[in-house]
Parts: sequence; C-alpha cells; structure tokens
Amino acid sequence: MTKPKTEETALAKYEDGALGILSGPAELMAPVADAIAEFVHSDEVTVWDFTHLRVPAGGATSWVLATRDGEAEEKQVDCIIITAQKTRQYWAVGFDEAGGGTPPDCSSPDGKMGYGDPGGDCFECPYSKWGTGKGKGKACSERRHLLILTEHGALPVFLNLPPTSVRAWKDYSLNQLAGTGLMPWHAYTRITLEKVQSGGGIAYAEARFKFLAPVEGEIRERVELYRASIEQFVKRTARVAAEQSE
Repeated sequence: MTKPKTEETALAKYEDGALGILSGPAELMAPVADAIAEFVHSDEVTVWDFTHLRVPAGGATSWVLATRDGEAEEKQVDCIIITAQKTRQYWAVGFDEAGGGTPPDCSSPDGKMGYGDPGGDCFECPYSKWGTGKGKGKACSERRHLLILTEHGALPVFLNLPPTSVRAWKDYSLNQLAGTGLMPWHAYTRITLEKVQSGGGIAYAEARFKFLAPVEGEIRERVELYRASIEQFVKRTARVAAEQSE
C-alpha cells in the first residue's frame, strides 16, 4: 500500500506517540478508558460538554485552543481524529435575527433522523433541500462533528465543522485517508485555517486538513481502546437528543 507523503519532523514526533494520553505508559490506558466509561454511565455528558474548538469568524486564520496554561492562539492543530459524525442543524430564526447562542430548533446527531421542530426523516425534510437557506444554501445545514485528541489533555476536543468546511473534510477523509487504506483515527492530522471570500465579498475561514504520519503499532492499539470509550459519548448525544424531543 502506498502511504501518503509525510514530514520528517512529524514522524520524529509522532512515532514516539507524543500526543496527549497516548504518550503515557501503555498500562495507563486501560484505567483511563475505564474511568471515561464510568463517567459516561454516571452523568449526563454528551460531546457538547467537551472543550470546543471553533472555526473563527471574519476569516481569521488562528485557532484559539485551550491548554493547561490557558487559551493560546495556534496556526495549526496537530491531532488524531477519534470520531467523525455527520450531523444536521436547523434554526427557524437566522443568526442575524437571533444573534447566535441559541440552540437549534431541530438537530440530527447522525444526519438521518431529526429531533425537534420539524423533526423526522432528514432526507424527506424540505429544509434539507438546496435553495431553502441563504442564497442557494440549505436551511438545515450539514455539518461534521469531530472529536480530536491533541497533546494538551486526556480528553478529546469537540470541533463543530461548519458547512463551508465540509467539502475539505470529505476530500481529506476520502481521497487522502480512505484512498490509502486509513481511517481518520489511524492518522496524525494537521488542521489549519484558510481565509476565503464568498461570492458576495464576505471573508470567512475554512478548515484545511493535512496528513502527517500513520498511527502504527502499539500506539494504534491504544487509539482503538481509547476510541471505544469515547464513542459512548457520541451514542449518548444521540440518545439525549431523542429524549429531549419527546
């Protein structure tokens, strides 16, 4: 199998597993996984409760990342993408009117079934059609929820990719990863931001993804164990969304 091109500096760093909890002794992974699983069962925690990493507004090209020493601006975030979930979100009142910060009227944790108003089958919903939103867009936006593991902690960071960055994610996950036999959690990935401009002249930022190195050997085994625990939060998020719509 032909592997994607790597960078010598990335290989030197990541072949040692120097990324968050993965850099610790292998025997620590099982207790960490057990602790995460216990937390899932003992509290109403969803992916929304993790530290957020947001694509900035106005075309800014620096991430604001939470670290042990407080917030830091970074031009790039190196990580392992633990989970990637297709989602949908719909607001009856647009951002300009609501001012942001309000929960969606309807959301889908899997991109298939919506919960809220109107709810139901996403494929049959009129708001999922092109031309129902601003310009030629969709009123119900398609997004990607990524849980990424960085070097700054043992828990993943929640990255809510907006519709404008979904195409870049699809290209990376399909052509650069799946096309070479890799799942997202089997690769070290660098995420950056690029300033672009809409047809109407509005500047905004899009996420860009770059392959650094494969996750191999013992580190891959640790990732699989870690991912099995983290996936429980994804399942809980879907369950909570269904319960809240009842």
